[in-house]
Amino acid sequence: MGHAALLCPVAALEAYHTEGESGAARAAKAKGILQIQSNQSSQSSRTSCRPEGEPHWFQLYAIADWNMNKRLLDRVSKAGCPVLVWTVDLLGGSNRELSRRSLGREDADRPLCQNCHNHQPNYQRPMRRGIDGPSGPRPPFDATYIKRLKDAAPWKVVVKGIMTREEAEEAVEAGADAIFVSNHGGRAENGLRGTIDALPEVVAGVRNRVPVMIDSGVRRGADMFKAIALRRQRGGHRPST
Repeated sequence: MGHAALLCPVAALEAYHTEGESGAARAAKAKGILQIQSNQSSQSSRTSCRPEGEPHWFQLYAIADWNMNKRLLDRVSKAGCPVLVWTVDLLGGSNRELSRRSLGREDADRPLCQNCHNHQPNYQRPMRRGIDGPSGPRPPFDATYIKRLKDAAPWKVVVKGIMTREEAEEAVEAGADAIFVSNHGGRAENGLRGTIDALPEVVAGVRNRVPVMIDSGVRRGADMFKAIALRRQRGGHRPST
């Protein structure tokens, strides 16, 4: 958990480069940067795992069916993933106005756009292919779900998408190993609140119990200095980004 920088999970990297997640993993390794693989990646965990036995973290979009989630988690765990990053800011969906408008554009039917936005009928991302099976229970997506995820494999669980002190306190008390302040690039926080604004109260809620990470809106080194300064005002682990 000591990385100072990381590659946040980004879906469908093959839409941007032919080497996709595996290419990004090699670049991250060369620079000593942690990679978090997206649940919506273009490649499976086995394909995109870092070379020389250095596994990366995996970001989970949990679905209602626990059995489906468990089969996916088993696959990721067998690939050597030491940390699961559970994204909670989209559990209720989000209002993607730009995406809806783009569907009517002339280039929306081009293969590259389809790869990015999942327009193909019955298309499944590689991470979820082949895990269909019997339906399972539909547990509530609340703090108790953190324990369920921790029990699924011998890994640490990071909760991503935290924007308030109350959320941070609840997640830590439920067993989260780290908190990830994120508004999903501004697409999941309806109040348009920036992560840099939410960081101080989240750090205050964590109270030095676990590390705090942050993404969204970080464009240059000065942004990290601001985050570190805000962290020191409240006291707490240095935020990573």
